[in-house]
Amino acid sequence: MSREKARSAVIWSGLDVFVRQFIGFAISIVLARLLVPEDFGTLALLSLFLGVAQLFVNAGFSAALIQKQDTSHVDESTVFWFNLAAGLAMTILLVGVSPWVAAFFKQPVLTPLTCLMACNISISAFASIHATLMNKRLDFKTPMKIGVIATVLSGSVGIYLAWNGYGVWALAWQAVLNSFVGVILLWYWNPWRPLFVFSRESVRSLFGFSGWLFASAILDTVYQRGYTLLIGRFYGMHDLGIYDRADKTQQLPGGILSSLLARVAFPLFSSIHKNKDKLRVGVRSSVRSIMLVNIPAMMGLAVLAEPFVREVFGEQWVSAAPALQVLCVAGLLYPLHVINLNVLQAQGHANLFFRLEVIKKSLGTLLLIGGSFYGIMGIAWSRVIQSVFAYAVNGFFTHKFLDYGIRKQSLDCTASFALSMVMAAVVMVADQWIELGGKSELVVLVLIGAVFYLLCNVVTGNNAFRESISFAKGTRV
Repeated sequence: MSREKARSAVIWSGLDVFVRQFIGFAISIVLARLLVPEDFGTLALLSLFLGVAQLFVNAGFSAALIQKQDTSHVDESTVFWFNLAAGLAMTILLVGVSPWVAAFFKQPVLTPLTCLMACNISISAFASIHATLMNKRLDFKTPMKIGVIATVLSGSVGIYLAWNGYGVWALAWQAVLNSFVGVILLWYWNPWRPLFVFSRESVRSLFGFSGWLFASAILDTVYQRGYTLLIGRFYGMHDLGIYDRADKTQQLPGGILSSLLARVAFPLFSSIHKNKDKLRVGVRSSVRSIMLVNIPAMMGLAVLAEPFVREVFGEQWVSAAPALQVLCVAGLLYPLHVINLNVLQAQGHANLFFRLEVIKKSLGTLLLIGGSFYGIMGIAWSRVIQSVFAYAVNGFFTHKFLDYGIRKQSLDCTASFALSMVMAAVVMVADQWIELGGKSELVVLVLIGAVFYLLCNVVTGNNAFRESISFAKGTRV
């Protein structure tokens, strides 16, 4: 893959993720001010069930189609029909169990709410292959247009419903409409159409890789969203809504970077996985450039957590600030998880990937259960401990296969980490001196941190900064 194609993919994917996340975040701010934590907590209860159901729709086949460089139209069509059938089956299953879900959480509204959200599974299945093929050929310009249109339309409807007192239903209809509009536009702008065939041979050849990823994804989803069961069952909708707000806020900067990595790094790494020297260079460049942004973002958000939550989401959400600060510590390492795991996937180590997930998520689940005895703060700290352990495991195997493990990755992040620490200290001092109050003070503090960090990178000549600038310009350092 040429450097120019990789650069174009990064730029367009970055624009796509950033614009959609920015618009989505703006919409979530309005909804957070119109609704109450209990509304968000109620919908969050379904995230585990919906997340697992969504995995069955794809079963890891999307990753297999990307990793396999010579897929045929028959392969793609087979996956399409599999996804569609699985989507319908999961919708029927969720509708059937909805009364039991409502009874378990003692929330009657979950019965009709589960039925509506279950429809989302079938809707998204209609265009999963269209999105995968765009991702494989690194076409992110079209998905950006689709994402913006779908997000704006669905967000507008969600805000209208929230304004008129529909509560949690505003969030549910927003999600369903987002998927529906996205599917329509994907079919309109992507000329790919399925053949009326289903090949068992295609399933066998793809499932050898996707099966392990599918099992790994189930483990990850159960762990990542398992907190909803614990908090929702034992602490109530309000605490779940508060924790979910902290979690989603922490994921905003890291989510943008990690989404960019997941969409670009895996196809890019897969295309060069046979050349270890090229792959090592690509992985190292990814680590430097992503952590250049992620480290200061997490540190800055942790330092300004309380004023940020108060001024952006409103006074009713302030109790989310302490959990947000702790989750930012875990968020420091998240992009590194994505990079290291993409290396394993790109090189075809799906079996090893699954075994590592079993080890990491088993410990993570024990930590999650133990932390739940101490409320949402205990759960947040359990995420930090699990994140450190998971990075140690992931980094060990990147060292084994590429000779680029934890020590070398840490050295490549040292300058960005040191400059971010200084930036955070400067912001904390400025916070003590500036007395503007309200949103004005928050904006000033953010600008001080951003400008100071940028100047520090320019003055010190941080290699990660210089490489990122040269890559954006299309030149070499």
